[in-house]
Amino acid sequence: MRLLPLLAIVVSPFVLSTCNKGEPIPKIVKNELVKVGNEYRVKGAIHNPSKQPMQDVKVRYLVWGKLIGKDINAYGSITDREGGEAIAEINYLPPGSIVEFTAIGTAQPIPVYTEGDPDPLVPEVAAKWAK
Repeated sequence: MRLLPLLAIVVSPFVLSTCNKGEPIPKIVKNELVKVGNEYRVKGAIHNPSKQPMQDVKVRYLVWGKLIGKDINAYGSITDREGGEAIAEINYLPPGSIVEFTAIGTAQPIPVYTEGDPDPLVPEVAAKWAK
């Protein structure tokens, strides 16, 4: 059974290179796995609740993370190594704003396989406070 688009509101893990004490960190407010032809993309939105802008924001997903390290020729070596990695890069995230993004495959498009469902969407976010 396939449920596309998958929509989830999540509180995600974050890695911030610098942070002021007491400043709220950005939050993913929308995730949606969409099928475009024979590939997947992740459409979403991120909110910066802080009073400070952020820069170099990266949002990363592993759509097929469960395939990492599996010896499954049908899935292709890049998916086996990288888990269908999708990344969105946002250069600047203004304070108090919500910015929409689309995360796409980095090494190749993220394939749609006929067997099995993709992993649940769990974003990893890295960012810096803008100076």
